[in-house]
Amino acid sequence: MRSRLSERLRWVRDFLAHPALNPSSLDSLEKLAVEPSPNHWKPGAPLSQVNNCHFTNRPGEMRQGLTDNYKFLEGDSRFEGGFRRIPGVDHWREPILGHDTTAVDGLNLDEWLDIGKASGRGLKLDIKQAAAVPQILEKVKAHDIPDEW
Repeated sequence: MRSRLSERLRWVRDFLAHPALNPSSLDSLEKLAVEPSPNHWKPGAPLSQVNNCHFTNRPGEMRQGLTDNYKFLEGDSRFEGGFRRIPGVDHWREPILGHDTTAVDGLNLDEWLDIGKASGRGLKLDIKQAAAVPQILEKVKAHDIPDEW
């Protein structure tokens, strides 16, 4: 009973404030991203050649996107926490990767952008919350992600 309660409390904590990926997992993904790969996206290549890894929100999904035959990585971005919009508080919330509002185990947007850029693959963001658009665009620009790949 105690472990179920502690699991629920941990989920609530993670739901409100997204935890950082542990350093060894992050390091492992960063190493995979820079390994030579025939799957780098070539600017100007026809989109008919795109193999898109639809989910790369979680570390395991990103690992699959980096090791399988994908030229594009797609992530679903939203604010941490399940609330759609919190007036006056949204500027403190961080964009994370997660398809659903209950997602608490995805990468944060900075991690995803670093790994994706290092991989040389095309990046595609599916923005799930309109309120997060300004912060997401700010982070994309800060990571020097080109407008077109």
